[in-house]
Parts: sequence; C-alpha cells; structure tokens
Amino acid sequence: MPQNTVLGNLDGKDGQLTLNPRNKGAAEPASGDDFRTLTVNGDLSGSVRFHYLTDLAQHRGDQVVVNGLASGNHTLSVRNTGAEPADARRLTLLALNHGAQAADAVRVNLVNQNGE
Repeated sequence: MPQNTVLGNLDGKDGQLTLNPRNKGAAEPASGDDFRTLTVNGDLSGSVRFHYLTDLAQHRGDQVVVNGLASGNHTLSVRNTGAEPADARRLTLLALNHGAQAADAVRVNLVNQNGE
C-alpha cells in the first residue's frame, strides 16, 4: 500500500497484501511516517497473508485494524529493519476492535520474512 488505507469488508481467498512498499527493498531504519495502517471498517474473513514492516528497536510498525468481526485463518509475515529492541514493550500488529469478537472465530499465525 502506498499510504494508509481504509476498506469496508475484506474477504481474502488465499490472498497476500503487502502493507508497506519498503518491505520489498532494503529494510533500513525508517522514519515515523514510513509505516502503514490498513483499517477494515467492516469484516475480515477468509485467508490473507499480511506482509508487515517493523522497526522493533523503535517500537513502530505497520498495523491492521479491524473494526468489524474477524474470521478465518490469517498469517502475519513480519520483516524487521534488523535492529533489536532494548526492552520488551508490546507492538500491536493486528487490532480486533469489535466488542462481540469471538476468539475462536479467527486463527492468526506469526512468521518472519522467511516464513518461519
């Protein structure tokens, strides 16, 4: 995505979505506005592999926000800039905001850029 994006519903059928165009090239440290947010105001369903770019040392990264209900099997594939964090603060990659979201309705796998 070249910029932050807002969608209605997202129904992925074994699809892939690269959140950040910098994810394809060298992942040198990024400035504050180099990260993207995908906001899904409706429902997320199906099976999507989201490709994220993060800077864990600075506790910043791409993010997917789902305001509707999420279901299906999704993979979060993370590529870090290479710097390791100095402390263990949390970095939210996927936010499921609907009050009626059932934990067992969605399965999320976290992998690194090599698929491990």
